[in-house]
Amino acid sequence: MRHLLLILCITLLPVGVQAKRRAASGVNGVIMLLQGDFMPGPGGPSGKSRPVARKIFFYTAAKFDQVVAEGEGGFYRKINTPLIGQTSSSEDGKFQINLAPGTYTMVVEEKGKLYANGSDGTYVKPVLVEAGKFTPIKFNIDYQATW
Repeated sequence: MRHLLLILCITLLPVGVQAKRRAASGVNGVIMLLQGDFMPGPGGPSGKSRPVARKIFFYTAAKFDQVVAEGEGGFYRKINTPLIGQTSSSEDGKFQINLAPGTYTMVVEEKGKLYANGSDGTYVKPVLVEAGKFTPIKFNIDYQATW
């Protein structure tokens, strides 16, 4: 019986190690809220930025014809691609999520809507995750900032 258990453990060990290797990719970073004037000028910018806790969602990369905008300024009512994962940032804005390699659309929940502050011209706030790596992101919630 003891030999059978030993053989079973040795056989299953590589499976567990492979599963850990596959999970060693994703996104980490910080969510920042920017408010006020960030224009250069006499005395410098007077805007403020601070880390914030927010819900964060990762969807299969969404093109502009796959989202429903809510007004202007980066707000969305709906993302029409599959939700792949979600997490939350802590009070110091920090977050981490394990994701398989691929390209995702990243949004945060802001005032009951979805918010993303950028695009690459094709996809809404795309984030590329490479195998075995964590993609660092500084996500600025900047609709209350002026530039």
